[in-house]
Amino acid sequence: MSINPLDTVLRLLIREYEALLGLAGALRREPKTDASLATVKLDEISLAALKVVKKEQRAEQLAFGQGWVNDGLVFTRPDGSAYHPAYVTSRFEHMAFDAGLPPISLHGLRHTAATLALAAGADITVVSRLLRHSSIQITADIYAEVLPELAAEVAAKVVALVPRKGRRGAAV
Repeated sequence: MSINPLDTVLRLLIREYEALLGLAGALRREPKTDASLATVKLDEISLAALKVVKKEQRAEQLAFGQGWVNDGLVFTRPDGSAYHPAYVTSRFEHMAFDAGLPPISLHGLRHTAATLALAAGADITVVSRLLRHSSIQITADIYAEVLPELAAEVAAKVVALVPRKGRRGAAV
């Protein structure tokens, strides 16, 4: 199984990008709400990629020795310290470009994921929880332009499920 590092970055950089820019480099901050500390479900490919990253990280830790910084981060420098957010942004942009993706910011991935989840038929309540919004109304307000298109698609699918009689009385 081939593991695409871009897939891993798209799913796992959330925590690292929660840093603030500061004069001394990357500073970590507490999440806005307790709900932000929730566990994020990952697919099997991302989990396999994360295991590879953690194995490499353990090897770096052993090679570096006692000075290795253990802050619990997923993506770190060889000494275990955090990357500066500007580096993470730059690295992401290069990887996205190399993968042939359109330009998008890391924060834009959040909106893209929500829009794709809604387009795939995910319930707005589920999407709201994934985004850790404090209410479904916030999600509905943000994605209001997407919802009418999805409603039209759902209506068409519902109509397609209704059996109809043809001209001679046979169900179509």
